[in-house]
Amino acid sequence: MIIKSAKLCIVLALGLTALSGCKSAKRDDYVAAVELNKSNYIAKHDVRLVLNPEMNADIRGLYSHNRSIEQGSMLYAGTPGAALVQVFAHAAINSSLQENKLSQQQTAANKEIQSFRDTIGAVSIGTLLSAEYLEKVVSDEVENSSAVNVRPIFFVSGDLSHVSLKLVSWINVPGKPKKNTKRYQNIIEVHAEPLSDEVIRQIREGSNKAQLRAKLSGILNRAIMSLHDDLVGAHGNNTVQQTIKIKSGNRTQFIRGNIITKSCDYTVLKNLRKWIIHYPSSVVASEISDTQVCNDTQLDDITESS
Repeated sequence: MIIKSAKLCIVLALGLTALSGCKSAKRDDYVAAVELNKSNYIAKHDVRLVLNPEMNADIRGLYSHNRSIEQGSMLYAGTPGAALVQVFAHAAINSSLQENKLSQQQTAANKEIQSFRDTIGAVSIGTLLSAEYLEKVVSDEVENSSAVNVRPIFFVSGDLSHVSLKLVSWINVPGKPKKNTKRYQNIIEVHAEPLSDEVIRQIREGSNKAQLRAKLSGILNRAIMSLHDDLVGAHGNNTVQQTIKIKSGNRTQFIRGNIITKSCDYTVLKNLRKWIIHYPSSVVASEISDTQVCNDTQLDDITESS
C-alpha cells in the first residue's frame, strides 16, 4: 500500500510539473532571448533580412494579455496511470481555454482599432522599409549565411493614441531549420510618439493615411537599425540596472532594466527579458539632463554609449 501511494505521488508530481509547463498559452509576439556572444557577432554589412516584402503589415489591437480563467478544483483519482491521464487532460483543457481567451481578447482589440486599419489600408512591409534595408531582404535562409528572420507586428491602443512595433527576430542553427534551436532570438520593441487628439480625430474620419504610414515606416526602420546593433554586440549591459518610469497618459509604468543609450528623441533600454525597447524620451521620466544638447536627428550611434 505504501509503495502504491509513493508511486502515485511520484506520478502526480511529474504530471503537475507537465501541467505547469503547459499552462502558458502560445503567443507569436513573445520569445525567450538568445543572445550572440563575442565569438559569433555579425558584421552589419553581412546581415540579410529574411522576410516577404509583399506581405501586408500585421496591425493588431493592443490588449492586456490577461489569460487567467475560472476553474473549479480537480480531484485526481484511480491508479497512478489513470491519474496521470487525468493530469494531462486537465493540462490540455487549461491551455486550450487560455488560448481561446487570448484569441477572443485579440479579436475584441482589433475591432476597437478598425478605424485605424481602414484609414491606413493594406500596406506592404516592402513599402515601409528604407531603400537601404530593402536591399538586404532575401526570400529564404541560406545555410551558413548571416540571414536573420524578422516578423514585424504593429500594435495600436484602443483609443488610437499609442502605436508600437515588436520586431520578432531569430537565426536558426545551421542544419536545424525545423527544430527549436536558435543561434539568436530576440524582440526589438519600438514605441512611437503618442498621437495627438487632432490626429486621432483625422483617423476616425478616415484621413491622414500618409502620416500613419510614415509613422509605421519610422518605427520599423528604427527597429531594424537596432537589430543590426544587437547582432554586432552593441547592446551590452555596461550600465547599472535601474527602474525606469514610463509615462502613459495618466498612468506610469515601471520597467526594470539597463539604459543602453538616450537622446532627446529616444531612450533605449534592455529589460530583464533581454528585449531591446525604444521609448520616446518624452515619455521617460527624468531621462535627459538639462545640459544635454538636443537636436532633431535620429539615434545613430548606439554602440558608442554602451
